[in-house]
Amino acid sequence: MTFASVPQTATALRIDATPAGYQPHFTHGAERVWTETNCYLDLWIEILNCLGLNPVPTFAALLSADHDGLSWTFVKPQPDELRRLYGLEVDEENTWLPFLEMVETGPLRGVLHTAEVDSWWLCDTAGTAYRTEHVKTTITPVRVDRERRQLRYLHNAGLFELSGPDFDGIFGLTSESSLSLPPYLEVIRHFPNRTQPDALTSIVREHLSRRPDGNPITRLAACIDHATAWLPDEGMPRFHLWAFASLRQCGATAELLADLAEY
Repeated sequence: MTFASVPQTATALRIDATPAGYQPHFTHGAERVWTETNCYLDLWIEILNCLGLNPVPTFAALLSADHDGLSWTFVKPQPDELRRLYGLEVDEENTWLPFLEMVETGPLRGVLHTAEVDSWWLCDTAGTAYRTEHVKTTITPVRVDRERRQLRYLHNAGLFELSGPDFDGIFGLTSESSLSLPPYLEVIRHFPNRTQPDALTSIVREHLSRRPDGNPITRLAACIDHATAWLPDEGMPRFHLWAFASLRQCGATAELLADLAEY
């Protein structure tokens, strides 16, 4: 597909890293207690890492995290804060083209995408969801080669590459993997002049002003106590889902906020 030549107001974004020798951000290091947080926050940590930007200021969003009696907050970097901190604008992409064609426009437009996909086709999830479970997760395509049926992508704590049937599956190119609905895409553009001086200080104050009443850990403890009555009978799949929504999010919040405090 070709595009009309129009002036570009944004600075082009491109990630040239390769899986071989890729160095994840230190928050995804093997020595960490929680090497992963949630798919969206982990993805943004590595997007910023690849762009040479420090992800730690985005952890300010964790200051207003809470436990609501059922789950710990699934914290995401907020678009307004990404703009103020880095000049990155994040918007929902209008997917009026087929998924593969839309992703292929990224390099031509100088933008990056985040895309919700099925972990069934992601080879980096081998041992968990790969070819065993249909689990929604979020990736950033870095390089797409339709002819070779290869996709290089950021996911969780690293940079990976899939090919062949997995390529067809991710993009819904076969009857087995056809997409009944277009996946949710975000488009990322870079406007460096839109950063704000001392943005982190004001963002921290804003989240602290919205921090929950009382102690979220107390509410988490009550949830755990309640779970002892029903969780043992639910099996390991339900346990893993419950632990992800509670213990893992709480633990990762604490560890990342320690990084923010040091910063």
